[in-house]
Amino acid sequence: GAIASGRLLPVTGGLQGRLDVTGNGVTGALDLSVVDMVQQVAANFDIRRARFAGPPPIVIAGGKISALVRLDPAGTSVEGNVQLRGMRRGGLRVGRFVAAAKLVDGAGQVTASLTGQRGRLFDIQAKADVAPGRIRVTAGGTLDRRPIRIVNGGLLTDTGNGWRLSPTTISYAGGQTQLSGLLGGDATEVQARLNRMPLTVLDIFNSNLGLAGIATGTVSVVQPRGGVPTGKAELRIRGLSRSGLTLSSTPVDVGVNAL
Repeated sequence: GAIASGRLLPVTGGLQGRLDVTGNGVTGALDLSVVDMVQQVAANFDIRRARFAGPPPIVIAGGKISALVRLDPAGTSVEGNVQLRGMRRGGLRVGRFVAAAKLVDGAGQVTASLTGQRGRLFDIQAKADVAPGRIRVTAGGTLDRRPIRIVNGGLLTDTGNGWRLSPTTISYAGGQTQLSGLLGGDATEVQARLNRMPLTVLDIFNSNLGLAGIATGTVSVVQPRGGVPTGKAELRIRGLSRSGLTLSSTPVDVGVNAL
C-alpha cells in the first residue's frame, strides 16, 4: 500500500508540515498549514501505473489528483480536480476521466466526463448540484455512438434511511426509461418503466449479455440488505436476440410476465 512519511508540528490553530506519499504507483504530498486560523490541507498526487487491490483490482495508467480542504468552523470547503487515463476495473475500461468539485459546507457542484467501453463505447458528461440532503444530477452523451441523456428528474433526496430517487427519465436511441427507487438503505428498491427501450443498453452493466431487441413494460425489484432480491416484470420485447462471438440467434417477439 501507499506510505506517508514526514513531520507535522502543532501550531496555533492546528498542524503544520508535509507528508510525502508513495506506493502503489502513487507519488505526491499532503501539505498542512494554518491560514487565517483555519486548518488547511493541500493534496497533490501523480499517478503512474497504479494498481489497487479489489476485487476486482483497479489499474490506472496515469493521471493527477489535486485537492484543497479548509476545515473552517463556519463550513468546511473542498476544491478538487481529477484527471485519469487508462483505467481498468473488471470489464470496465475508461480511456479518460476528468472531474472537478467545489463544495462549501456540503453545498456546491461536481462535474465529470468519461469515455471508455464496457460492452459498448460510451462518452458521458455529468453534473451534480449538491445541497445538504439533496443531489440533482444531469447527464448526457453517447452510448454505442447514439445519444443518451437524462431528460428530467435526477433528484436524490436523503430520507435518513437511504437516498430516494425521484422519477427520472432517460432517453436513448428513440426509447425511454423512467427510473425511481431507494438506494443505500435497509433495502434497495428500483422501479423501471420502459418505452421502446433498446436492450443493448444493458451491455453497460454486463458486457457478456449481448442482447438486442426493443422492450416496453415495467420492472420492479426489491433487495433487502444482505438478502435475496424479489421482483416483478411485465414486458413485451420485439426482435429479441442474443449475439455471441461467432453466432447470433434468430430475432423473436416475446412477452414476459414474471414474479
